[in-house]
Amino acid sequence: MGQTVPALMDPEYMHRYAGPPFNDKDADVVLRSSDNVDFYVYGQFLKYMSPLFSSLFDQTTSPPPPWGRPEHWCLPEHSTTLDPLLRLCYPQESVQLVDCMVTLELLKVSEKYQLRRMVLNLKKRLRELIRAEANPLRGFVAACGANLEEEAAWAAQAWSTAPTAPNQGIVAWIPEMSQLTGGQYYRLLEFRTHFRRTGRALDKSIIVRAADVVKEETPDIDMHTNRAAHPFALPTETTDLVLRSCDGEMFFVNKTVVTIAAPKMADMFDQPDLPLHQDYPIVSLPEKAQVVRCLLEAVWPTVSACTLDAEDPWNVALMLNYADKWGMIKASTEITHVWQMAVDSLDAFECYLAATRRGGWGEEADTCMRYASAIRHTDRHSLQLEIVSASVYHRFLLYRWRMRLAVFEELKKELPGDIGDEQVARQLLYWADNDNDFAGTPDVIPGAVSGLCLLISRKCDASSALRRIERIWTQLLTRIALFAAHITEGRARNVDQIEAAIKTAFKQIDPGCPDDDG
Repeated sequence: MGQTVPALMDPEYMHRYAGPPFNDKDADVVLRSSDNVDFYVYGQFLKYMSPLFSSLFDQTTSPPPPWGRPEHWCLPEHSTTLDPLLRLCYPQESVQLVDCMVTLELLKVSEKYQLRRMVLNLKKRLRELIRAEANPLRGFVAACGANLEEEAAWAAQAWSTAPTAPNQGIVAWIPEMSQLTGGQYYRLLEFRTHFRRTGRALDKSIIVRAADVVKEETPDIDMHTNRAAHPFALPTETTDLVLRSCDGEMFFVNKTVVTIAAPKMADMFDQPDLPLHQDYPIVSLPEKAQVVRCLLEAVWPTVSACTLDAEDPWNVALMLNYADKWGMIKASTEITHVWQMAVDSLDAFECYLAATRRGGWGEEADTCMRYASAIRHTDRHSLQLEIVSASVYHRFLLYRWRMRLAVFEELKKELPGDIGDEQVARQLLYWADNDNDFAGTPDVIPGAVSGLCLLISRKCDASSALRRIERIWTQLLTRIALFAAHITEGRARNVDQIEAAIKTAFKQIDPGCPDDDG
């Protein structure tokens, strides 16, 4: 090897030099990491290992580097990833891989740069590390990241058989699990629940990549009528502009009205040499026809209502994004009203996921989480879980468990002695709660679930489900209070006092919880 480059800061580029063997001045290629560390490498090694690097180095169109300096290529990876990756490419270097998450990161980068032989070796090593991992959850995350179904099932079973308390299904959380999708986390909990009850593994995929199941993230708004039937399908006496959607539909509109309703769109109207359609200038929009139609209907003076379907909360959230993008205040107001209808009348959990995905909707997401924690008794899969991070789903589950546990602990105070198998009782507070789970357990357990109706203000009590929940809660709480009063000769708390104590506990968990029922 030739003379090495001095390991000091370059005042022009403010970069650092990697350590040996990647500081050889005779190298013909420099790979610069995201943290500005320069790796001096021999391109032939990389070209031999990767067809992508071979194509990159052979087809470069950049001018010759000045003063005989090698070409510099900026890569998005950090130096702590590039260093072991490049060492694996060099024939005289070796890397001891002992951590499954580090190996997973190297595998992903190797796949990205088409280092085919390295991909095979890293997958083999990753399988070994997953089965040797002390924490099965880390192994599960690594297996999902590498799409190793067999290893994912093995790690899920290892975690399911670990001698842990029942609540470990939700409370057991490590930072690496945020790399999972909500769907993968759901299936991990589903696997654990099924295995602990039956002793058998689930006969289905645990990983299920999001790309295999997620629909296109554009609102599938029901047009209700044919394409020519909306109010903007034909020109009128006030038409002086045409908006064209990205899928080619024409909307005949009035420029002044659109300028007032969507001020951020107005800059596009004064572009020179706009194409014409029936002598009207055409402005092309990047949105599909369903989106354009809904936005126009929400602001147009002669249209009474838009065709936005409120049965899909994500559609509504997306439409709000579009309205905000174009500065359409009236449209935002109309669509927000539709959103509130969805929260009040549909699955609040779906609304929680949609609000979380939208971004910047922390308050709305918290409101939906409160409603969902009271209403959603049976955990079931949602397509949106395949899009959000597992941390979003975990946040909801942990919140719901803490609120249920608050009710459970307060009700226990009114019952003398042993209320039954408390370990079984507590387990039912965590995940996959349904009516069958309550068979043979004390009434205090379904009461702890039904008691969460206290979170819901009276304005949301129009649904039959909430009325049923509140009846169950009221009947149970009355029985408990009367029983406690009998055995304590009237010294026990009454119903109002028990409810007040539960609400105080709720406030300690969630300061944003409603103060009263009215």
